[in-house]
Amino acid sequence: MRHNTFALLICLLWACGGGNNSEQGALVRISYQLDTVMVNPGQEILFLNSRLYSSLLSEDKRYLYNFNRNEFAFEKIDLDELAFKEMLPFSKEGPDGVGEYFMSLLLLDDAHLLISGYDQDNICSWDGKRTKHFSFRKVGAGDKDAIKDGESFYSPSILPDQPEIFYGIVNSWQEKTNQLMVLDLEHDKAIRMDVPILEKLSAYDIEFNDGQVGAGIGSTKFVIYCGGRILLGGNATSQLYEVDPTTFEWFSHDYEPEIVPKEKVGKYENKVSDKKLFESIYKKSGEEISYLSLVWDEVNERYYRFSQLLVFEEGPTKEDEFLPQPIGSKVFLCVYDKELKLIAESLIPELNQPLYNKYFAKDGKIWIFENVEDEMGFIQMEITSL
Repeated sequence: MRHNTFALLICLLWACGGGNNSEQGALVRISYQLDTVMVNPGQEILFLNSRLYSSLLSEDKRYLYNFNRNEFAFEKIDLDELAFKEMLPFSKEGPDGVGEYFMSLLLLDDAHLLISGYDQDNICSWDGKRTKHFSFRKVGAGDKDAIKDGESFYSPSILPDQPEIFYGIVNSWQEKTNQLMVLDLEHDKAIRMDVPILEKLSAYDIEFNDGQVGAGIGSTKFVIYCGGRILLGGNATSQLYEVDPTTFEWFSHDYEPEIVPKEKVGKYENKVSDKKLFESIYKKSGEEISYLSLVWDEVNERYYRFSQLLVFEEGPTKEDEFLPQPIGSKVFLCVYDKELKLIAESLIPELNQPLYNKYFAKDGKIWIFENVEDEMGFIQMEITSL
């Protein structure tokens, strides 16, 4: 195990009108420590290209299963020992084949995971055996709420005591629609619901087509099981929606942050044919607040959520880049109690690069993946005072 000190910083709680009068000092509202730890890869070259977004945490958060697309296998990482343990191979084809590409990964329990593809969905054990083969598209087939041609179902999530009920988002890029979807495999039933937050997020789905090149900017939308709740959110707003697992009704958690913008406010065209305009929209949207996903800290019984304002260079996009690339970021952290009440928010000045990497809470700390000279590391953030 290697353990390198990245930073050890105590950020003082600033009172209004006291201490550091700079704008940055006034925005640092919590005390915390930062450190970086490294994973011993042994003889393996770990797959870091996806920034760990194709990875899963075990229920006890000891093991990280990181999908290595080159090997088509999961790297099992012991986070307690900070060491690579073994490679768990899977099959693309054959009796246990899960297909070459997939859209979603979901841990169902410590023994099984869901690998959800474009035309097939599979439940597998960690030894690479397929235990169930089905299709979300066929759930409730013929019913008005079932998934239709041209739609995709993504961001699936489950409650531990409802293993046959999947919550997710059904999307039609062509129709620019996003709805909350509940798929009950046991009763072969599909339920779709219009939720206001998805309409708000859909306003930031931008399609570009100049007759030769087609592309799109999709706002991030997620459904997650977190802290015993099924939550729906996205990058354009601080707002969160919670789904009642007994009635499938939803209700909102609304926030009025003091130092972090509440939501994006820009109004953009949804269909664009001019490349310069598309670049401008991408840049302006990135310079507005973007909220990341929510994580649950079971030790301190808190939720954490990062957000960021991207910083871009002035001037035109470089010739070898399709879109302008950010050169920095202002990163904020919001802290919520177990009832999802916002209790603290702060600028985190040390996190000054675009925060695209996966993060999670473990052992009372926030772990943020960090690529350190092509090796797997984690910035550990421990909040010492709110």
